[in-house]
Amino acid sequence: TMLTARDRVLSTPELFICILLELPQQTLLVQAQLVSRTWRNVITSSTQIQQTLFFTPLPPLSKTRRPQQNPLLVPRFRHWFKDTEFKLNESPYRNDFKPTQGWHRYKDLWELEFPWALDAKTAYMRAEASWRKMLIVQPAVCDLRVVSQVGDWLGPESLAALHFEQGLRMGVLWDITMDELSRRR
Repeated sequence: TMLTARDRVLSTPELFICILLELPQQTLLVQAQLVSRTWRNVITSSTQIQQTLFFTPLPPLSKTRRPQQNPLLVPRFRHWFKDTEFKLNESPYRNDFKPTQGWHRYKDLWELEFPWALDAKTAYMRAEASWRKMLIVQPAVCDLRVVSQVGDWLGPESLAALHFEQGLRMGVLWDITMDELSRRR
C-alpha cells in the first residue's frame, strides 16, 4: 500500500515530534496524549518533549542565559513564583532558586487562593498529579535552602540545605512548604 505524505510524516518519529512541539504546552500535556496510544507513547518517551513539559531536566545553561520558570506551574502556584528572581551559582552545572525579599508571608500561604474550581482542586491534590513531577524551572534547580522567618523583626533561620540530582520538583517544594506550615500551626 502507498502511504500518503501525511502518513509518512507522522510515521517518522523525528518529524512527528517536531510537529508535536509546535502545540501549546497545556495541549501537549493533556489533550494530545488522549488522541491515541501512539501519541501518548511518543509524548512520554521523547526526551525533547519531556524537557519542554518540564519533566526531564535540560542540560545546564551558560551563565549568560537565565533559567525559565515553568509556565504550566506559575499561574496555578503563583505564591511560589511571586516576586522571584533567579541567580546562577558560580558553577555552570547548578542553579540556585533564590526568592527575592517579601516572597510570600506565612499568612498568604494559609489563605491560598488557587485559580481552580473545587472539582479541579480534588484532581490537583492527587498523589499522582503531573504537576508534582514537574521541575519548577529549566534548566533544573538542584539546590534548595529551606529558610524560615518568625515575625518581621527576627532574621531568617536556615533549616536545611537540600540537593536534588535530577532537579527540584514542584511536588517536593509543595510538601516541604506544607510540612513547615503545619509545624507552625
